Amino acid sequence: MYKKRETALKAFEGSEDYEALKAQLELEKKETEDAKVEVEKLKKEQTTLKAKLKKVKEEYKKAEPIYKRFLNFTEEINSLEAETLSEDILYENAKKEALFFQDIFGKDNFYIELQYHRIDKEA
Repeated sequence: MYKKRETALKAFEGSEDYEALKAQLELEKKETEDAKVEVEKLKKEQTTLKAKLKKVKEEYKKAEPIYKRFLNFTEEINSLEAETLSEDILYENAKKEALFFQDIFGKDNFYIELQYHRIDKEA
């Protein structure tokens, strides 16, 4: 690669510019060698990154259906929450139904059983 330049440099032997040209050529040789080392490092890093990318893509393929199910469940939960009645409305509906059955069976023949399951919302 540098043979032609080294041969051309011999023509300047003994001149004032010879040492400067020789130093410039040596510097370029060193930079080329350093660049070759850096290229090898980058190739190894590229190979490592390609392997990591492949793993990420595989993990994404595995996670994608799970994420889609999550989104579907989230939509379903939001839909159900939108349909949920407030506690006041539920209380009024339950009271209305209890009074309806009390009218059918009579005040002394109708009982309601309530159970506490130690759930905070039930307290």
